[in-house]
Formats: sequence, C-alpha cells, structure tokens
Amino acid sequence: MVYDAKLGMHTFEAKQVVDATHPAVVLSMKVKANQGELPIGLIVTKDDNGELIPFERGSTKEPVGVLTNTVDTSKETVASVLVHGTVVAKALLVKQETTFQQANANEIAALKLIFAI
Repeated sequence: MVYDAKLGMHTFEAKQVVDATHPAVVLSMKVKANQGELPIGLIVTKDDNGELIPFERGSTKEPVGVLTNTVDTSKETVASVLVHGTVVAKALLVKQETTFQQANANEIAALKLIFAI
C-alpha cells in the first residue's frame, strides 16, 4: 500500500513595501471605520475629519503616506503608515472605483518625502 503523507498545504505570500535603502518613518494614524480591508502598499490620504482613507485615482487630495500592513477597518481603528522613507514602486496601490490598482508615475510622484524605487 502507498500512503500520501501530505496533511495539508499552506501558501505564504509576502509583499515587500518598505525598502531598506533609506530608514523608514512609520506612524500610527487613525483610520476611518467600515471601509473594508485596505491592502498593504495602499497610498492613503485623510478625509475632512482627519481619518485615513484610500487615495483615489484622479484625486486632488494630498497623499499622507503608504500603509505598511493590511488593515481591516471593520475591526481596526489605527493603521501603520510610512510617512518618510523608501518604498518599492511596484507595490504601491491606489483606489479606482471599487478596486485597488497599481499606482502610476504621477500618483507616486505626489508622495512627499517618500521615495519609490
């Protein structure tokens, strides 16, 4: 008899957003509740109440930083946000309607004190 000893399988996916080229400054900031899950690498801005929301494609708001971890806004009220340092450009996202898309060069250029490589 032959037995398959495989008991299960796990797939681990890690997304590197922060690049170690320049030391990062990461701050905790209040996030607006009930926005669903905000992914790591999302460029964020603040609403009129000073709470974090996704930076939307075509927005005139100034981005304040990049999420360094995924945030479930139905459970969490604070997010870790890189406000100064170096990030991986291809890992950056913006909101477009109901989905998150890779940030383009103009959206990345709007980040102040954050350098994308």
